[in-house]
Amino acid sequence: MPLFFRRFPCFLLLVYSFAVPLYGKQPVRDSLRQVLAKETNPAKKGKLLLSICSSYATNSLFDSARLAADAGIRYSTLAGDQQTVAAFYYDKGVSYLFAGLNASALDNFLKDLKIVEKLHDTAEIANGCNSIGIVYQRMKEYDQARSWWNRGIRVIKPGTAASRDQYLNYYGNLGSLFVEQLRYDSALLYYNKALKISEAVGDKKLTAVSLQNIGDVLIHQKKYKEAMDYTRRSIALTKLSGQSYGSGGIYLNMGMIFKGIGDYLSAHEYLEEALKIEKQGESLDELRQIYDELADLNMREHDFGNAYKNHVLYTKFKDSIFNQETISTLSDLKATYEIDKRESEMEAKERVENLKRDTEERRQKLIDGALVIGFLLMGGVAFFLYRSYRIKKKANTVILDQQQEIAVKNETLKQINKEINDSIHYARYIQQAILPSAATILQSCPDSFVLFQPKDVVSGDFYFFNKLNDQEVIVAACDCTGHGVPGAFMSMIGSEQIGKIITEWKITRPADILNELHKGVRQRLRQDSTDSRDGMDVALCKLNLKAGTLEFAGANRPLWIARQGLPELIEVRPDKRPVGGMEWAGVSTFTNTEVTLQKGDRLYLFSDGYADQFGGAKNKKMMVRNFKSLLLSLLDLPMATQKERLAQEFNSWRGSHEQIDDVLIVGIQI
Repeated sequence: MPLFFRRFPCFLLLVYSFAVPLYGKQPVRDSLRQVLAKETNPAKKGKLLLSICSSYATNSLFDSARLAADAGIRYSTLAGDQQTVAAFYYDKGVSYLFAGLNASALDNFLKDLKIVEKLHDTAEIANGCNSIGIVYQRMKEYDQARSWWNRGIRVIKPGTAASRDQYLNYYGNLGSLFVEQLRYDSALLYYNKALKISEAVGDKKLTAVSLQNIGDVLIHQKKYKEAMDYTRRSIALTKLSGQSYGSGGIYLNMGMIFKGIGDYLSAHEYLEEALKIEKQGESLDELRQIYDELADLNMREHDFGNAYKNHVLYTKFKDSIFNQETISTLSDLKATYEIDKRESEMEAKERVENLKRDTEERRQKLIDGALVIGFLLMGGVAFFLYRSYRIKKKANTVILDQQQEIAVKNETLKQINKEINDSIHYARYIQQAILPSAATILQSCPDSFVLFQPKDVVSGDFYFFNKLNDQEVIVAACDCTGHGVPGAFMSMIGSEQIGKIITEWKITRPADILNELHKGVRQRLRQDSTDSRDGMDVALCKLNLKAGTLEFAGANRPLWIARQGLPELIEVRPDKRPVGGMEWAGVSTFTNTEVTLQKGDRLYLFSDGYADQFGGAKNKKMMVRNFKSLLLSLLDLPMATQKERLAQEFNSWRGSHEQIDDVLIVGIQI
């Protein structure tokens, strides 16, 4: 990914972080709050609160920023200042985006856009469309992101003071999106547009960044000669501009280029220089990448001692980044809950006051009516009416109390449900971060696919991929006990245990991996001393891609091999017992099976969710034999097309019936 997007989620955040430097210090905020306390004009209060809100957001105090924004919206709405109201919604959207709360960010950006469209403010419309597109990019909804960005580009007025920055934002974001999709030619198209603009205005810093982005894409394409030219130009401009930001990333790219062309001595020089720069800047993400590249370089030089040391440092910084992001997001989730709670309390208090006022008005009217009737009717009739009035009033009071109690309980249930749903959706992002990326798998196995369709938001199925060296990879498909949240906990344990066995203990024989995984699961769940029988079914392969051989071990899950010319799938059978759960008497180890492969063989590892799905005209299970027949019918199709057809056939079979289990299929062509 290009340098801008390794350090910042998007151009929006980069621009925002420098938008209000005046208010970055605590004394300035204190001074603004003192002025705010004395101000009585709603419009001026709104402007002051906008400055305070921006100051809080710049210093990552997002809960305070949202409180200031909510107060500012009330004052600015009262003053009829819609421009400032829109700015508050924009700031709230940015704060939610930083916190990883994409749905809330999108809601506030849409509110901002609705207002600026009514005001016909084309510059802010362009900014709003850009922000919405960034949220969709974060949510991996790339078509939606491009649609919003193209809409924003159409409203930019060329030649205005803001148009240059807006075009750079859009082209940079589009380039970043295409890099994520591995569509490098499209990424280069937009990065070159950004380069043309930055060169036209003579901005050395932005030109250096654009050159580096292009070089980064060329490295992905292994076009090292062209990448070196762009990266050297970027280094030269960075030095001329006196720019320190991003220079470590440029040297990292040069190190990757020299490693790619086999000049390991030069690669070491540039990677060490990048390491020196980033240690001063303390960028965890950059340090993680540098140590990863150094470890890979050491492995190529057969310097296994330093390779191990650098890999340990890579893992350390990878864990640090994950922990920081998790802690920050959980903190903002808590802050959001507190804000919503306080807003609910204020709304409830206002409803109670309105109810008291309405009740008092109705009571006074009834009393006045009773007095008039009392003067006109006889004492007995008056007494009867008065008694009826008292009974009715008491009944209304009881009904009102019951309605209020029901309303409070409904609000509480609604809040609890929201918190649970938010937590589960955030757990999905954590689980997705742990799973190997499609780019990582495709880099080693270009003709492959992963069909992963959880039943619920989070999944009990997971897949594992690890590149051991230039020839060997380990791939596994795992089906944990249960699905949803319980299954997701098991999948986290399983993924962590397999990674530790391979990377830390250096165990790579499939049967030995399953043996250690069995011990690890039983130990983590304390199954020797509890009633827990949870575990997982696993199909695990070690592939030698150059030699065309594999080793396989399975726990209740087989390996299927489709071979040209054979009418049936070759099945490598697993051991009939799971990983974890109870110990099996008389069985000490899993079986390790070696298979010689042929060019064009297609391997399939899978969970049982696909074959067990109910559907069809008679709402019956698909069954294993039908699943095998389907795979054989797709044998002549490319692997990517197979994935699409498998997904289409599954959804067609399921129809309107509920999905009963998680679905996972991993396919690799030799």
